[in-house]
Amino acid sequence: MSLEGSKSPYNSGSVGNFQLESTQDSFSSIENDLKDLIKPYNLNQEKFGEILISLTEAITNAVRHGNKFDASKLVDVEFVGNASRLYFKISDEGAGFDVEDIPDPTQEENLLSCGGRGVYIMRALADGCSFKNNGSTVELEFDIDSI
Repeated sequence: MSLEGSKSPYNSGSVGNFQLESTQDSFSSIENDLKDLIKPYNLNQEKFGEILISLTEAITNAVRHGNKFDASKLVDVEFVGNASRLYFKISDEGAGFDVEDIPDPTQEENLLSCGGRGVYIMRALADGCSFKNNGSTVELEFDIDSI
């Protein structure tokens, strides 16, 4: 999935965005911001929960790991929705990371280790999850046409 190019979801549907400061206090607004963005889609609680958890993980990673809680740096969240899919693009101002270096948290040797769970959760809950810009951007895609 890509939010850019000729097959862009920007070609139709609703578009929205918001920015968050890279502080702990920013997390409290995620649920309300998300509700405002996706209200027209009348999602059931299960799908809303999957999106909220995934988006929270992406934003948490951007604030904590990307921007390192630097309040002068912002996290950008872009949204596009159409009748069948919702797309989110979350970008931070950090240097990025190699997603292939993230350990699988389900492997026995990693069960008690910190790290990797957010990426694992996003991949498990989203219908599409990709990393761009050296890992400083995550794109999440959710199918909604079967709801």
